[in-house]
Amino acid sequence: MPGPRATQDSRLATDQDAPGEAASTTEREGEHGPATESFVDRLRVASFWTAIVLPIAYLPILAIGSDGTRTGLFVTLLAVHLVALYVGHAHNVER
Repeated sequence: MPGPRATQDSRLATDQDAPGEAASTTEREGEHGPATESFVDRLRVASFWTAIVLPIAYLPILAIGSDGTRTGLFVTLLAVHLVALYVGHAHNVER
């Protein structure tokens, strides 16, 4: 009885040897890879710099004081800042 490795190898050989079959997973990933990577990189850069600059917007809100509307605005800015920090933390500045 062949082990799991032998079964997996025979499946790979069958997928590679079958003419007219759909493209393999790695070939399909390559079709959309650079565009997706570019979008993700741009999103990380934008999020990184948003997280850097956004605290400047806190100053006027904190200087004016708080009421119901400003508190909601402050909480919204804080939530946007946290999302920007999370998304942009993987940005590599030293490229």
